[in-house]
Amino acid sequence: MIQRGNKKTIRYELIFFFIWVIIILPKPLQLISFIIFLVFLINKKSMKFDITSYLLLCFIVIYTISVAYNGLKFEHDSMRVLASINNLCIWVVALFIYLIYKNNTVDIKKVVKSSFNNFIILIILYLISIFMYNIMNISSFTFLNKSLYNLTWFNNANSMRYTGFMEYANLIIMFYFLFFPLFLKHCFNIKNLFMKVTLFSLSILVFLSTLSRSGYLLMLVTLSISIIIIFFNKFNKKLFFASSFFTLSIIVILSFYTELPYYFSDQINELLESREGSTETRTLILSDSITIAKNNSPLIGMGIKEISPYDNLPYGSHSTYIGLFYKTGYMGLLIATLVIITSNLRMILQFSGSSILKKLLIIFGLFMSGLFFVEDIDGSNWLIVYYFVMIGIIQNKKNWRES
Repeated sequence: MIQRGNKKTIRYELIFFFIWVIIILPKPLQLISFIIFLVFLINKKSMKFDITSYLLLCFIVIYTISVAYNGLKFEHDSMRVLASINNLCIWVVALFIYLIYKNNTVDIKKVVKSSFNNFIILIILYLISIFMYNIMNISSFTFLNKSLYNLTWFNNANSMRYTGFMEYANLIIMFYFLFFPLFLKHCFNIKNLFMKVTLFSLSILVFLSTLSRSGYLLMLVTLSISIIIIFFNKFNKKLFFASSFFTLSIIVILSFYTELPYYFSDQINELLESREGSTETRTLILSDSITIAKNNSPLIGMGIKEISPYDNLPYGSHSTYIGLFYKTGYMGLLIATLVIITSNLRMILQFSGSSILKKLLIIFGLFMSGLFFVEDIDGSNWLIVYYFVMIGIIQNKKNWRES
């Protein structure tokens, strides 16, 4: 129903309902789908620019100049040019999506419900993967050129790595950082304790099945801080600080008189070295990306991402910030970083007095910025769009008045 008079609208929530359709589609069709959403959602109210959107617009201008300049200056494979145009267009879509969700109200309850259902789909696909891999002995499965799961070398053995029909497994990590608090909100409202514990446990297993080392470490920190925030809100403040001081004292004592710090250090080192081939490839791509951009076009970057000789992955991949430098040089990197900083500052300024759900979304959003050091924000069309959807929803105070 579209809003008329006092009737509620669900049109701004539809983008959550169709997320799995969009995820499975190829990038060009994802772009077309998002353009259709823009036509459906855009209105005059959406055109209220803020500092973040002005910065985004400046970045898009620099990116456009870089693509045009480098497209004329150097010879490029036509597919790489089209891929870069697709990437440029999705940044334009992200700008308008941000404006739409920053300036228009959504029904948070519907967003929570849809996000929970999307996690159920992710969990069901994971259970299907486990059945196919362990019972049917199928080593990998692909549909529409997207993998449900595949084999990878992890901890000196072949292991199943769950990708859930996304372009690569670490997109599931991004999916969690965007929507996990919404899933938890609905999950913990379920009255049946067994169902609640089962769904939460399965969600953790799905996360672990990605075999993402950076994801493991950052999620551990994010969840730890989230738990502290929840306890701080739920319990008496003096009791909270007293118990925290006691717990911290125990940790300090254990650190001095046991081998606990060495154990955790060894575990982290083992985790980081569990996929040495991936680490080496990532390092080579990032190093060469910086060198190429600095030597050829340091101010506005290379614009068009060429394919590297390392596993046929494009230069500028595996890191949002280095990818921004490769594509748009120092100018684009500076402005895009300011986009992330300003959007994070806006969320931080709204943290005090917010509901627990909003606080968790802010925490996960802030730590997702840290994940950008090792993952691409625009590695997939859907990721960058939904990132700015969530940023807009969080920053729009009207969404949170009832909560």
